[in-house]
Amino acid sequence: MFGGTEIGQGAKTAVSMIVSEILGQKLDKINVLQTDTFIVQDSGPTVASRTTVFSGNAAKDAAEKIKRNIIGFLCNKFNVSENEIKIELGKYTIKGKEYSFEEIAKMCNDANVKLNESGWFKSPKLNFDMENGVGEAYVTYTYSTQLSLVEVDMMTGKVDVKKMWISHDIGKAINYDGVIGQIQGGAVQGMGHAIMEEIKQKDGKIITDNFNNYIIPTIKDIPEIIPDVVEEEFPHGPFGAKGIGEPSLMSAPPSIANAVSNAIKRE
Repeated sequence: MFGGTEIGQGAKTAVSMIVSEILGQKLDKINVLQTDTFIVQDSGPTVASRTTVFSGNAAKDAAEKIKRNIIGFLCNKFNVSENEIKIELGKYTIKGKEYSFEEIAKMCNDANVKLNESGWFKSPKLNFDMENGVGEAYVTYTYSTQLSLVEVDMMTGKVDVKKMWISHDIGKAINYDGVIGQIQGGAVQGMGHAIMEEIKQKDGKIITDNFNNYIIPTIKDIPEIIPDVVEEEFPHGPFGAKGIGEPSLMSAPPSIANAVSNAIKRE
């Protein structure tokens, strides 16, 4: 269990993959419980693309503590050094003999080895001058760029987005397929923000209060999307990860607006 919230962004999968990598257990054997602040401390809001860094680091810290407990026990039990224990997904190899993770866990449990730990991550101290707006506001940043190809009907003003090339520096990708999905989803959401969605008001009341008049992109509106993941490892992230939440949305609207400006030769 971790202190963040899974709202469909894949946080549970990322945390599971981090724990799997450290402990050597198969991913399908790891179950991350939904957050319950009666049991685990609240880690702060699930915003600002921070979950993989903050909750991921906390999970990594806890998993590493458990791993140290396991390895220490195995070294004593089998009279080997840490370097003589080979860990792969789902199995440990000791003195040429393979043991499943379940067998290792049972050995530890029978010997009263501690197999539950709490992990914590505290971000590096930032120096930000609130009065002058100068300094480091966040622990890290995701750098992104996007090119968009659009087609504009000069008679009706209708805009069709045909293709998007998108590049994001997200540190190390923990769940690569999940990162690609985030980039695609954010780009389509940004496209809706740029050319479809509009909150209209009349006499102080919102009149676009339903999806029959508040238009969002559908699967038929999605253009060809070519994502590019730049993996420049972030030293304070779990295995070098940063985040890819809002950044996947933010590059689309200005890119599409600039493409339309270029197409119609108007600034």
